[in-house]
Amino acid sequence: MAKKSKHKGLYSLFVILVAVALAFFVLMEISARCSKPFLPTWDEVFAFFTPDEEPAVPLSDDWEMHVIDVGNADSILFTNRKQSVLIDAGERGDGQKVLDYLQEQNVTRLDYVIATHFHADHIGGMTDVINGIAIDKFLLSYMAEEDTPTTKTYLNMLTALAQKDIEVVEVTPRDSFQIGDMVLTVLAPLDLTDDMNNQSVVCRITCDEVNFLLMGDAEVPSEELILQSGQNIAADVIKLGHHGSSTSSHKAFIQKVNPTYSVMTCGEGNSYGHPHAETLALVEELGLENYRSDTHGHIIFTTDGKTVSVGTEK
Repeated sequence: MAKKSKHKGLYSLFVILVAVALAFFVLMEISARCSKPFLPTWDEVFAFFTPDEEPAVPLSDDWEMHVIDVGNADSILFTNRKQSVLIDAGERGDGQKVLDYLQEQNVTRLDYVIATHFHADHIGGMTDVINGIAIDKFLLSYMAEEDTPTTKTYLNMLTALAQKDIEVVEVTPRDSFQIGDMVLTVLAPLDLTDDMNNQSVVCRITCDEVNFLLMGDAEVPSEELILQSGQNIAADVIKLGHHGSSTSSHKAFIQKVNPTYSVMTCGEGNSYGHPHAETLALVEELGLENYRSDTHGHIIFTTDGKTVSVGTEK
């Protein structure tokens, strides 16, 4: 019996030593994060034992435009601090890729999502996005009832919006939305048409003194209506309409925009021949600094509201 008691005493001593060692380790870890070493406040102790509820989000004052590489499709993200806007969500099968990209950027919710129009290369991944991340408001183009799509992709998107009880807004020209320090102004569509490309939501995003113009798949007829409307379309960066197609981006319109940078969303070796030679020639003639998702991958424009810098994946 005495021998058993001795072992029990040694075990108890071992437990006490381990507990003291762990307590010392925890104290050292807390102390390393304290304003006063070895004198933690209750808030500092609580913060040590309480995990963050969400990933840390950079609190940079800069604005960023992320042109996500989704092949011959569109998906564009704007961020500023914790405010964010997603414009389109790629083709069918791209939804998870878009969600993964948002996660990489520490985007845990979207203030606004815009479906520029209802072709599959713009809303194909939208149902996955709607189901995969919190969204405050969903903006889409207005259309005549007889021209409303009946595709499975479109109907699935509407079903997901209803199930998530997300507020849906049909935008009209000159609608304006304040998103953090960004101002998003809708420029088009200006007329009802059964041509879905020309029903694209065209928007201008203002970040202090720097402006971005997002054309969706708008073509020459929409561009001409925008010019006739007299709206301010000046921009430092333009996302060219319809993947650099020759049916968009006519010279008078681009000259009025007077951008420094242009962007083309196109897939490598796509069957449409995007971007077309005519558009590439115009971009070169006008001396624009052009970026293409097929050759540059993800493209990120960063601005402090005064100057613009560009980074690419490739």
